[in-house]
Amino acid sequence: MAQAFPAFYEGWMMNHQNLLEKLLSFSSLDALADDKNDKCQDLLAEVLAHYQQYYEEKTRAVNKNVFLMLSPPWLSSYERALLWISDFIPTTLFPLIDNSLGEDLADEQRERIQVIRAETRRLEKEVEQAMAAVQESIAAPPIFDLLRRHERTVDGEISELDAAMDKFKENMMRVIENADALRGSTVTKLVEILCPVQAIKFLAGAFQFTLRVRSFFLVLSKMIAVFEFGKKAASSLICSDNPKGLHYRLLSFTDRFLIMIATGSSVLQPLASTAATPPVSSDFKA
Repeated sequence: MAQAFPAFYEGWMMNHQNLLEKLLSFSSLDALADDKNDKCQDLLAEVLAHYQQYYEEKTRAVNKNVFLMLSPPWLSSYERALLWISDFIPTTLFPLIDNSLGEDLADEQRERIQVIRAETRRLEKEVEQAMAAVQESIAAPPIFDLLRRHERTVDGEISELDAAMDKFKENMMRVIENADALRGSTVTKLVEILCPVQAIKFLAGAFQFTLRVRSFFLVLSKMIAVFEFGKKAASSLICSDNPKGLHYRLLSFTDRFLIMIATGSSVLQPLASTAATPPVSSDFKA
């Protein structure tokens, strides 16, 4: 599973990008004429099937390793910090629908959305309370007592500990299942309130948000990694006897810029003087 789901997720995100392009093309005025409603319905069905595929695969992954799915290593640490019980928090959808549709919503639609918003918040709290109860159970009997004397447990107690941990995992899986169900039901309820044209715009906004968040944090992670690299390695790459040689030439302009920031103004002049036209190293001379 550790390899299967990350591979699936990368492919799923590529399809996510492809579907976004379709959604954006249908968001134009021409594409959203009345005679396009049937195509809108087909696209909506495709989008919902896309999400259904994700949650089916995720459920299988959770059943194999629930703890890995709570903090998935294939996401950046910044993406993981935004997770709410292994995925997005359902109330995120309401600012998205406001931003995507704005004045396009009728008063009756707004009222129904507010009802769903209040209900979603209430259900979120219930899921959070259930998660807290599961987490607290690890520090309560029988798990805590068995863990405390783990080195002195006999065979029967080891079996009891295994059974208690299995129960803990089952409870954690149930919480994730309920959280995923809330995410799915919230999307479905909102789409049902909207006409096909509005649903297309809303989902396009949601898709864009997902991809922009991922793109932003991937870039941020790389920048921080290069920044840390610059602090540790700048002296050997830039301040050596041959600062304009092979090693320095292999750095991209972005990496050089970040190293400049990491190391301070003392390397500003070497970077500025060589960034535009890096000299040919003697290593490359015929």
